[in-house]
Amino acid sequence: MKKFSLLWILFLAACTPYRASLQSSRWSGEGARPVLNNSEKIKTDAPLALTSADEDVQISQQTISDFKVQNSFLKTVSIKNQGVVFESSALVYNVSARAIAHAKNLNQHKTKSWASFLKKNPEYKRVKLISLIEVIFINNLQLRPVLNVVTESSRGFITSVSFDKQGHLISATPVGSHLAGLVETPSWAYPKGPKKSVLTPILLSRKIQSEGLADTFLEVLSQSTNHITGSANNLEYPVTDDRFDEVQAFYFAHEMLEWFQQQITFAGPFKLQIMTHVGYPEKTNAAFYFRNQIRLGTGDDKVFSKMAWDPSIVMHETSHALIDSIARLPFTGEGGSINEGFADFFTTFYLNSPYLADNSYQISEYNRSVEVKLGLNDRTGALYHDSAIVSSFFWELKNLIGKEKALNLGIHILNRLGPSSDFKDFNLALNEQSKVLLNEDDLKKLNQLKKDRDFL
Repeated sequence: MKKFSLLWILFLAACTPYRASLQSSRWSGEGARPVLNNSEKIKTDAPLALTSADEDVQISQQTISDFKVQNSFLKTVSIKNQGVVFESSALVYNVSARAIAHAKNLNQHKTKSWASFLKKNPEYKRVKLISLIEVIFINNLQLRPVLNVVTESSRGFITSVSFDKQGHLISATPVGSHLAGLVETPSWAYPKGPKKSVLTPILLSRKIQSEGLADTFLEVLSQSTNHITGSANNLEYPVTDDRFDEVQAFYFAHEMLEWFQQQITFAGPFKLQIMTHVGYPEKTNAAFYFRNQIRLGTGDDKVFSKMAWDPSIVMHETSHALIDSIARLPFTGEGGSINEGFADFFTTFYLNSPYLADNSYQISEYNRSVEVKLGLNDRTGALYHDSAIVSSFFWELKNLIGKEKALNLGIHILNRLGPSSDFKDFNLALNEQSKVLLNEDDLKKLNQLKKDRDFL
């Protein structure tokens, strides 16, 4: 009986959350900086640093004894000669020694725990691991260390899987310059997609590598057996060749990144990878971004077709990489809708068209439009429906104050958003930055739009 009681106590200790949780703060220049006052208690990973709209942005994730804290972040915005002008965070303070000991114990047994997990969940024997098994702290109201791994299914879908020491599944969450050393290679592409342009000879600047296409910031690979190799010195493939999809995706993503480079200068490392023909030989509708990689199917020819030929799809997913670097917005909830809204905002501004997937969507002329008029009171909780609150707001604002001003305002707002942001945070940043960046006449137009869209 005593042995049973001891085991039961140990089991409860392994499953019980600890009395600590994320605490959010936001500082925009008035009063004392909250994180600065507690800096000796906080440790983070190496921050990603970039310059966005002449503001220096740094964002990092909290670590506790080198274990990452899920959904935590520390973000600062600095201006030359002014120092830090904005800070936001979601951090855990006063973590108990017992919680840290629990995490270290999990780390010591992670290989054995993974084997136990596979026995209890045999369907995961067929997936590919795209991250190492690691210990993270999760925050479901209270702090808890768990084991976590990111997997990729045969169809290219990415899932973040959390489990405990005994191998029990806890959660499975879809997470849903001068270019030196490059050579110019003749190619063919549709510069604006097949609906708005004809097949045109182009020159792609690329690095020579064993397979795929790459430059300083971008790499495109394929799961097709017929893929580009490093020996290819001519990329003029017919449109029926799978390798044409690699060229077309590379062209669109490169154009989008070049456009972003005019707005955002990266001071830290940035590399985006696109995997085409995801799920090959099956035709899939995969089109999503996660951890600096875009996974792109060919389309099933029923809902979508020739997805790599559609500039709005490739550029939308490329935009997510930039949004992730600047704000690390989530993929679900209100923050997820804001994330999708900004991706549509950037894509439609670049293409100067309000339509998304108008080259590839098979059911109607396009999949989404930012010409809809939705306000905060129209929220339903649906990810893409609510994303139009953001994208349609900027589209109409462009018509009122001009593209350049609307784009600049949007980037300054994004600089002030983070992993825990919601529509309230978006509205707060909108109010603050519009007063700094817009003249009196433009503010009047903006305020009327805010009133029309329930932001006032």
